[in-house]
Amino acid sequence: MLKDAPIGSPIFHIYNVLYLTLFTGLMTFLMLFVYNATYQAPNPLADVEGMLGDSVDIYTITQKNITKDSLSSLDEEKREELLPYFDKNEMLRFYITDKTTGAPVMTVFSVVSGGFGGPVRALIGTDGEKVLNLRVIDVAAETAGLGQRVAEYGFQRQFLNKTLDELPMDRSEWSAKGIDMISGATFSSATIVHNIQKALALYQVGEN
Repeated sequence: MLKDAPIGSPIFHIYNVLYLTLFTGLMTFLMLFVYNATYQAPNPLADVEGMLGDSVDIYTITQKNITKDSLSSLDEEKREELLPYFDKNEMLRFYITDKTTGAPVMTVFSVVSGGFGGPVRALIGTDGEKVLNLRVIDVAAETAGLGQRVAEYGFQRQFLNKTLDELPMDRSEWSAKGIDMISGATFSSATIVHNIQKALALYQVGEN
């Protein structure tokens, strides 16, 4: 046993390594167990329904994702511009229509951009010209109390009904365009603008 081994002896160090390895392995197992027991798989449709809120019952939601192959109908320059927007082969897209009349309401894109600590994913609802709805759905990698504040409604609502020309393209334009950046969270704030840019650009891609 460790208590019987002389301090500093080879057997003492071997016992230390064995105990630490056992403890680390046990803690890793417990963390994985808790993670698997509490993990909830992403549900994009539920996220869109949550974004629509109380009005969800009056709409029909149709999912028609965009794949990289969908860009083949575009000219080469536009295709090269949009390809970097895909974090995977497929971009999630939802058509929202009025359940009674069938009239289109908006198209919702699930887009992701890199923030300060990691990816920030948002749902952007648009008619191709302006932002009609916006909901940040994954900001866990950003700093609590700073970057994670981009998920607050007060910050997000500043972008509603904004066109691309009305968005700040760099740090110097935020105040001039009447949109408040979150203090101490420059990267995270800019990520929301990047996500909106992606959604507006992807709107032009057809239903292929």
